[in-house]
Amino acid sequence: MQSAINSAFAQIPYDLWQRENEQYYHAIVHLLFSLLNVYIFSEVHTQQGRADAIVIYEDQIYCMEFKLDQSSRVAIEQIQARGYTERFKDSGKPIHHIGINFSSVHKKVEEIIWES
Repeated sequence: MQSAINSAFAQIPYDLWQRENEQYYHAIVHLLFSLLNVYIFSEVHTQQGRADAIVIYEDQIYCMEFKLDQSSRVAIEQIQARGYTERFKDSGKPIHHIGINFSSVHKKVEEIIWES
């Protein structure tokens, strides 16, 4: 996943990288999944906050939390602490927590942590 996202980022001209923030990266990832015909839910509200993205694909559930210039570990801890996947725990489907940290300096995914 990291390589695929970074390949897409590498095609964006430098002068389009303006005022990057977490939402900028999030929008690009959302668009990539949509273009692949993978249904992605963004800003999924829960009783404890908002999950950045939930993907339900091939009978699996993926919860993604994005960070900019931080740590993917912080993203994983946020998913767990705020119970973003609680609504799916009785679904019988495998649930994956994915923390993604983007680097604003290098304009790419710096780190991904994936826990099932």
